[in-house]
Amino acid sequence: MSADSAAGFEFYSALFGWAKLDTMDMGEAGIYQMFGQGDSPPLGGMYTKSPDMPGPSAWLNYFVVEDVHKTCELLPSLGATILNGPMEVPGGDYVAQCMDPQGAAFAIHSQSSKA
Repeated sequence: MSADSAAGFEFYSALFGWAKLDTMDMGEAGIYQMFGQGDSPPLGGMYTKSPDMPGPSAWLNYFVVEDVHKTCELLPSLGATILNGPMEVPGGDYVAQCMDPQGAAFAIHSQSSKA
């Protein structure tokens, strides 16, 4: 999430050699630009946050899990909080944004079973 994802991509591309991969149209939220290196799967993605979104530009680490819904059922018993989701994203995958017991934000992602 960046105040200016084009400038952010330019910076990190020069620093790490990232290349633009697929894009995902998120409707009102804009374009989600995925990036990677060579033939590797996407390493991540970025988008320009809307002016009404509080806080500075930030990274959010995503962890791939087998099933976002089942993981969201387990997280509260471990002291985590579900901030948003689970929700389906374009392509049929599921994500949820969470906070660990120490207050660090993270997200989880499970791939669609449609593949």
